[in-house]
Amino acid sequence: MPNLPRIVPALLGLRRSSWAATLVVAALALAGLAVVDAQPAQAAIEFKGPIQWLDWDAGLKLATAKKKPMLMLMHTDACPKCTLLGHVFNNNKDVQKLAKSLVMVHIDGGRAPMPLMQRFARFGSYVPKIVFLKADGTPLEQITSGNGNFPYYFQPSRPEGLMAAMEKAVATQAALVDQSKPAKGGKPVRRAAKQCVAGSAGC
Repeated sequence: MPNLPRIVPALLGLRRSSWAATLVVAALALAGLAVVDAQPAQAAIEFKGPIQWLDWDAGLKLATAKKKPMLMLMHTDACPKCTLLGHVFNNNKDVQKLAKSLVMVHIDGGRAPMPLMQRFARFGSYVPKIVFLKADGTPLEQITSGNGNFPYYFQPSRPEGLMAAMEKAVATQAALVDQSKPAKGGKPVRRAAKQCVAGSAGC
């Protein structure tokens, strides 16, 4: 049986804000996601395969130098969906091929410094989540999974959604780089980024 001495007082003493937090946790649990916990996790997720994973500082430095977009994966160890998503990156060759065009960064939500956690707090407290960023570290907030409740959660069982988002991030960054190139007359090229994202001619 449930531990009634703990459950009953908790239910009676919850404030409105606590109820809201409880409902969020329950929704995440039903979805199979986890809430970022500041406590150290018990077991590490292994990122194997050909993808080169970097921490935030190294990833941002490389992205800036190479003018590549970033894929930032936030995870925790005690998170089944994180493990499944890790398997996608480790085993899906199409995902691995696309990863060569991005700088791949993963952040352990249970161990990351608080300033870094606060930087991405507005994207939700659930894990796993994937945020795409420009080469300068500016988030590409418009690139989402399409999930209304968890827009930065990409289902491991549907890697095609993740690949489409990766392609969009690459196209967006390529358009930004193209805009910054001077034309023959010395003026920057002003090609709209959305044209390249949509795969229009000339991108």
